[in-house]
Amino acid sequence: MPDLPPLPAPSHPRPERPRAIVLVGFMGSGKSTVGYSLAASLGWGFQDLDAVIATAAGKSIPQLFKEEGEQAFRARESDALATTLAQAELEPLVLALGGGGFVPEWNRAMLQNGKALTVFLDHPLDLMWKRCREAVTERPLASDYDSFQRLYRERLPIYEMSHLRVATAGKLPKEIAGVIQDWLRSSQPS
Repeated sequence: MPDLPPLPAPSHPRPERPRAIVLVGFMGSGKSTVGYSLAASLGWGFQDLDAVIATAAGKSIPQLFKEEGEQAFRARESDALATTLAQAELEPLVLALGGGGFVPEWNRAMLQNGKALTVFLDHPLDLMWKRCREAVTERPLASDYDSFQRLYRERLPIYEMSHLRVATAGKLPKEIAGVIQDWLRSSQPS
């Protein structure tokens, strides 16, 4: 499958020299796996925002959802995102957002007004569902296929607000990282 062109982003220009590359996409799209590979190849740091939140809270993401609810989790997520982006000012990093991390308008504003490049990892829905069902970690918002599909369709237009879209089906994480790096090289000012 050929890579799709960068998404139009009329309301937010892409940064010329990003300090953070932020991977967005639905649960099971491979953001963390690709993030590790991309960070290693760039020599940058890597953070998984869900892991940052879980470590700070001393609880798993499913526990936070169960005990505090999604709204409280999203507040934690926004705080963690702001802190992580501030750290990227000092040392560049690749950041994997949770599946809903790009959805809140406040989070998108932080990402689109800063020095972050957002990359949508576009993965086939059925393959993401399969990954989520096979995962060891519980996914609070993946209880059944119909709700999974409905949530994906609701979020898709938001993911499409990213600076770049990469079709990931049939590609290894290293190949996806290579596509992002190639795009970065070709889009840098001379």
